[in-house]
Amino acid sequence: MKAKIKVGFVWPGYAAWVPNKNTIIIAKPEYATNERLITHELAHVNQHREYGIWFYPTYILGFIRAGFSYYNNWMEKEARKAETNPQMRRWPRKVIRENSL
Repeated sequence: MKAKIKVGFVWPGYAAWVPNKNTIIIAKPEYATNERLITHELAHVNQHREYGIWFYPTYILGFIRAGFSYYNNWMEKEARKAETNPQMRRWPRKVIRENSL
């Protein structure tokens, strides 16, 4: 699966976000080679692909259900879990290679 990494606007205090099912926006060019970050964001790409137009409403509902906690949002927990999943490691390496900034 293809995914693009672009440098652009990210909310202050955050490193990256996923605006659609094909793109990761990062705050700084040096983040483009951070495998853990890219793995985390690719988990959100997968979520985006799974939920389609319902991604953001689902994310917001998860945020509310987690007591307005980013950390406890189930979608964030899933993305953090992906960071240490050995099966997820090949995809970020490929995406990083294809998107060298």
